[in-house]
Amino acid sequence: VGGQSMDPPRHFQEVLGLDFSQAFVDAANTMKENGKATVTMQTEGELTVEREVQLPLGVFPQRARFVQGDACNLPKSHFGPFDCILCANLLCRLPSPQGLLERLPSVVKPGGVVIFVSPYSWLLEYTAREKWMGGVEVDGESVYSETTLKRCMKALHFDLVEEQDMPFLIREHARKFQWGCSHATVWRRRNPKAREANASMK
Repeated sequence: VGGQSMDPPRHFQEVLGLDFSQAFVDAANTMKENGKATVTMQTEGELTVEREVQLPLGVFPQRARFVQGDACNLPKSHFGPFDCILCANLLCRLPSPQGLLERLPSVVKPGGVVIFVSPYSWLLEYTAREKWMGGVEVDGESVYSETTLKRCMKALHFDLVEEQDMPFLIREHARKFQWGCSHATVWRRRNPKAREANASMK
């Protein structure tokens, strides 16, 4: 949920925002209903200031709905398939990123798109080390998340369409900001009928 769920309605008639945090879902619904919200920002130490944030012009919040859910345990029925799925800064905050990847073929339409945006900041508080997609050595070899993701998505019959680095800035307080750079990849699901046709021609 968040800004990423408010922009897609410009291009899609219906958008579903899913988050594990009910508090985040509630905040998204407040923005949807009111078009604005009051937030508290740290300025220094224990000092804070309140600011009003508003939705930009040209968005269609009425096309979006927000629900609490678990990306590692998506509903088995009445969920999708979708034309596009955006996983923004999600992979390295899941207890089982591989579990999410394996569900994608069942929730993405043939020809549909999956977008991953992740800085691959693996932390034990979110993901057990054995579940990390990269950032470790295995048998003396360095394993990188980007390589693992590409291998897994190819095995699941998704083709890489585009990739790029996406810088981001997070405000901590008035004089401290966190700069990061996520890796963004866009994947298109292959058409199963096309695969079957190609296989029959061989």
